[in-house]
Amino acid sequence: MNLNDLKNNFVAKIENIGEGFNKDFVSSPAFASALGEAYNLISFLNINEDTTKIDVKQDENSISFETTLFNGRKVSWKLERISDNEIKVTNYNENTKEHKKEASSRNIKRHSSGLVEVVGDNALVTYNSERDTKANIANSMVTKKYDSNGVNITSIYEDYGSREITCIPSVGNVGCNTILYDSARSKNGMNLESRKQIDRKYLDVADVTYESKNVRYKGPMLLDSEHGLREMRTVNNSSESIVIGPITQQQIEALLSGEKNQKIVDGLKAYIKDRDHFYYNSAYDVNFVYEEKGKGINK
Repeated sequence: MNLNDLKNNFVAKIENIGEGFNKDFVSSPAFASALGEAYNLISFLNINEDTTKIDVKQDENSISFETTLFNGRKVSWKLERISDNEIKVTNYNENTKEHKKEASSRNIKRHSSGLVEVVGDNALVTYNSERDTKANIANSMVTKKYDSNGVNITSIYEDYGSREITCIPSVGNVGCNTILYDSARSKNGMNLESRKQIDRKYLDVADVTYESKNVRYKGPMLLDSEHGLREMRTVNNSSESIVIGPITQQQIEALLSGEKNQKIVDGLKAYIKDRDHFYYNSAYDVNFVYEEKGKGINK
C-alpha cells in the first residue's frame, strides 16, 4: 500500500485495522467526523510529491509511513488502534533548513453515551543549531466533541505560548515522542495565553467564551457555513457589538444542503428548532461580555 491508496480509501483502511472497532463506533457518523482529524494530520505535512512512491506500512494494530522529501524535510504519520473504541494518531515534520521540528497528536475515543471526543496536542520546537542543548517549544491543544450523529457540539482551543527546554544530549536527538512528551509536561504550571470554547446553540449559531491577555468575550457568534456546518468555525472574532437575526426556512434548507452526509444532516436538524425566530442583540443582554484588558467591560 502507498500513501495515495491510503488517502483515497482512508476510512475503509482504518476500519479494518487489527480486530476492527466497535460496530456502533464505525457505523456512527461521528466515526467519519473524527477520522477527519486523523486525515488532517496527513494534510498538515504538506507533501507535494508523488504519493504513490511513499510506502505505507501496516501491522496488526497500526498504519504508518515515514519518508524524507526532496527538500530534505523528514515527515512521518502513524495511526494506532488502542482499543475497539479508541484511536491515537501522531505526525512529525522535521525541517533542519528552517531549524524547526513539529509534532501533533490526536486521541480519538468513543464514550458509552455515543459521544466521540478528540483530544489534540500540537508542539513546535525551534532552535539555532542541532548541536545546541537549548530550544524553545510552543504548545497548543484542541478538544472536540461530536454527538452520536457526528455533529461537532463543542470545540476548545488552548494556546500555552512557549518556553525554553533542555535537550539531552542535543536538539538533533529530539524526535516526535520526545516533543509530545515535553509538550504535555510544559503545560504543567504554565499560564494559558488564550482559550476559546465554542458550544453549539443553533444550526449556525454558537455560544463562545474567549479570553486572551488582551480580550475577554462571552456571547453568541455566527458559524461559518462555507464548508458545511458539521464542524464549528466562527465567522468573526470577538466584537463589542453582536447582532444576529432570524433566518427563513429556505435559508435553513440551504444551510443543510452544504452537508452531503444524510445522517449528519439529520443530526443538524436537531439544532434548527426556533432558529427562524431567534434574534439576538448584545446591547440587551446583561450577560454579554466584551472587555479589552485595561479598558474595562463593555455591555
